[in-house]
Order: sequence, then structure tokens, then C-alpha cells
Amino acid sequence: MDTWIKDCELLDFINVDICFCINEDFYYGPHDVESIAARAQTTPLPSVTNKAPATFNYRSLKAQDNSEKLLAYYREVLRLANNYGRKKAEIGHYFWLKLYFWRPEKEVTMNFPWYDTLEDMTPVLEKIASDEEGLLFHDVDEGWEIEIVAKDGFVYAREGDFEKGEYSILHKIPRDRLAIDCHEALVRTQALIEWLSECVGEDYWTATKYPV
Repeated sequence: MDTWIKDCELLDFINVDICFCINEDFYYGPHDVESIAARAQTTPLPSVTNKAPATFNYRSLKAQDNSEKLLAYYREVLRLANNYGRKKAEIGHYFWLKLYFWRPEKEVTMNFPWYDTLEDMTPVLEKIASDEEGLLFHDVDEGWEIEIVAKDGFVYAREGDFEKGEYSILHKIPRDRLAIDCHEALVRTQALIEWLSECVGEDYWTATKYPV
């Protein structure tokens, strides 16, 4: 067993959810860095809440109660993509998801920076929700590392920069509640994506089908 788990700080719980990455506008200009940064060629996208349009991460827990607004948002993305001749490979980021584990009052956030699709996130949630013990999940990408271990009723997690040996996350969380929350987040998001896919005619969220 990894020696780092003995250094983990106890958290009585941690929030978990999958979020839909919402953009406040649709960019239709050139693909060079300066033009994208200037954001001169954009058109607003509809709000998914009762507030003004904004770029933010929209929890599936809240999105399920505003599914029609979420659908209207994605339909507008597809309409604009068609109007401006954008290929599917050029609009994939409008359908990105984000997996979060967080406790804001503890300043604890695990955000899996390289995971953008449901396919990326599913193994993490399924493993935590299972009854498996030992190493549940491990991944490294461009200096980032995530490692999740289950032992004696706790989930141990560390996330950070393995090249520097610096880990912002080094915690242990009781597994019972976390397992339920992981399962519910996955099932809830799967249902939303299935419904959205039926409505727009294609699944843009589960996997990256159109590499840039």
C-alpha cells in the first residue's frame, strides 16, 4: 500500500458532481490566438438559468431541474455552428463536462483538468461507488497526477504535480456517503445526456468523436 495515505487529512465529506461547461457566447471568428483572445466575433448564447448568460460550470444536480433551458442552449450552439459553417471538430468544447470533488469552506477542490467527456469520468465514479479495495484509480498527464485508494471504509485521494512532488489534495473521506454521491452523479448525468442526445439527434457529451 502506498505510504502517502498515512499523511492524508480527514474530511468528513466532500461534494461530488458532474458539471456542464456553459459558455456565455459563441465564437465564429478566425482560429488565430489574437482573434480568439479579442472575442470580437461572438454572438450571445441563451442563459441556462434565470440569471444573465455567463460562462460557468453548471451542476447536473441543478441542470436536471432546468433541462429545457439546457436543451435550448445546446440547440442554439448547433444552430450557430451550422450558420457559421463550423465543423463538429470545431465545436466540441461547447459540449465539455467537468468532474468536481469539492469542499469550498476547506479550500479543497479536485477538478480532473484533462477530463472533458463522460467517458473520461465514468471509471473514477464507478470505482469509488464499487466495493473494491486497494488502488481504485490512477492517471498522469502532463505533470498532473491523480491517485485514489480505498481501504478500511475510507477513500484516500491525492492530486497534484508529480514532477514537482507537490500535491494540493491529500485527503481521506468516509466511503459510504461518497460512494452513493458518485453513483447518483453518474446516473443523473447519464440520464440528462441520453435525453439531450435524443432531442438534438446525436450524443456530443459521452466521448470525443471529432478530434480537433
